[in-house]
Amino acid sequence: MPVPIPTAWLHGLDDRAGTPMAKFVVALVGVHGLGRRETRHLPPADLDLSRPTARQELRHTVYLDEPTHALANGWVRDHHQRWPLMATLYLLVSQQTVADDRPPPVSAMVMNGFL
Repeated sequence: MPVPIPTAWLHGLDDRAGTPMAKFVVALVGVHGLGRRETRHLPPADLDLSRPTARQELRHTVYLDEPTHALANGWVRDHHQRWPLMATLYLLVSQQTVADDRPPPVSAMVMNGFL
């Protein structure tokens, strides 16, 4: 199980992550302690941008701090700019998986590249 890191460390990690999705993933896994598999399979409906929360497979609610909430907004904006008409089953998708509703949403290699 991942051990969360302090939110203040997010800024250094955030600088190394190149894309909005990578920055959001680093925050979810590194700061909030979500597992890689759980993060990969988050459905879009589990992220509530009106309130800073994200449900983790309905087991518990993760309350997003302000920096992570901003990163979530950044990823959602980036997703809508890239694929404005695509509704996906997963919150995290790549160019290869955005149009495919079969698992995996993003590969383990993509996630490992972020972390």
